Formats: sequence, C-alpha cells, structure tokens
Amino acid sequence: MLYEKYALAWDTQDIDMLESLCHPLMQKFKPEARRCLYENDDVLVMHFFMTFPNGTRDAVLYFIQKEDGLMRRIETGSTPLK
Repeated sequence: MLYEKYALAWDTQDIDMLESLCHPLMQKFKPEARRCLYENDDVLVMHFFMTFPNGTRDAVLYFIQKEDGLMRRIETGSTPLK
C-alpha cells in the first residue's frame, strides 16, 4: 500500500522515493506570483496562486514552522478564485 512506501521513504529520508510517490500532475504544478508575506527565525508565511489542469485557480497560503533554519512543518490554506 502507499502508506507503507511513504513511511519507508520518510523514515529513510529517501527523497527520490518520496518524489516517485507523487502523481505526475503534482510535479507539474508551479506557483504563480509567489511572495513572502512574513519571515522570522521561527516561521515563514508565503502566498501564491495555482492554476490546476482542470482550469480552476486558487489562492494558496503556506504557514511554515522553521527549526534550525529548515522547514519543520507546513500548513496550507486554499481559496478557490472565480
């Protein structure tokens, strides 16, 4: 099953395996008009737009918790645009 593969890739930090578990469409998404809203030693807040293959477009907000200068945890929010 997928979870077992994901857990193994995560536990062994196998980036190639993690990437191979993503649907090819996921690898085609490119953020548009990406910008940093706020950053300090602990957090990073980003905003961007995404256009999906079905033609819909969303505004996306990322809240990233940082630890030792690296991304530790990411929370996202998305709002459909009309």
